[in-house]
Amino acid sequence: MADLTFIGLSLGSVYALVAIGFILVYRTSGVLNFAQGGFVMVAGLLGAWMAEQVKLPVAVAAVVGIGAAFLAGGLLAVGVVIPLWRRRAPEFEIILATLLFLLGMENVSLNLLGSQPRSLPPVSEARLWLGGISLPAQYLLLFAVTLLLAYFSHQLLRRTDLGLAMRAVAENPEVSRILGIDPQRVGALAIVGTAILGGVGGVLIAPIQYAAFNLGVVYSVKGFTAAILGGFSSVGGALAGGLLLGLLEAFTARYVSSVYLDSIVLMILLLNLVVRARRLQTSELK
Repeated sequence: MADLTFIGLSLGSVYALVAIGFILVYRTSGVLNFAQGGFVMVAGLLGAWMAEQVKLPVAVAAVVGIGAAFLAGGLLAVGVVIPLWRRRAPEFEIILATLLFLLGMENVSLNLLGSQPRSLPPVSEARLWLGGISLPAQYLLLFAVTLLLAYFSHQLLRRTDLGLAMRAVAENPEVSRILGIDPQRVGALAIVGTAILGGVGGVLIAPIQYAAFNLGVVYSVKGFTAAILGGFSSVGGALAGGLLLGLLEAFTARYVSSVYLDSIVLMILLLNLVVRARRLQTSELK
């Protein structure tokens, strides 16, 4: 039971970081950034490739992976999202553009790094004994870092000038522009910042779960599901939704079948969307 719990929490930690990315970008710009899972994939795969092929130290390879996620986030913001904002593109076009950017990241990763799944060596080979079960320290590291990043993200929104600007832009972009806040700049900072969050998750999960070019879509779907589970309104909700989804996956794989994991996640997402739509319709009728 303890081993399943920690496996679920480690997977859920990555989903939580992706979910936090969704929420921070959405609350700042109103954009659903479906490229968010791609940042996890790029960082983990490139970090593992650098460690295996270039023989870089693990810490250096991890920094390179996170740097690649940072650059990808900057390219998405400056090269895709901001130009679409400037010409006042409809929201669905921007969402589609982020999805196409995700597919582009997967294609580039396939061609440059290959289709072989790779694993990044753990930061530490130490093991922990919990409940009579020996677990790699990497599990605890990933969970602890996720909690710290979630706390930092919450404090950023609530207690900093940047967080105030992000909330102002989310509330009313036109008024915030009159007050001297550039919505495009704030939105770009949110995208780049959440790309770093995804990158950190990618290099920390790579020693536990293989990194591969086609996992970007998987992380995006599961991170979005986690955000929906958490109510799509707060960092704390995203954290709870991600951890819950990770635990559900771990116990389903053990006691049901790993074959049905993705189907179950998609059904959870569908049911949540249907329930939320009905609640919205009911509130409008009242």
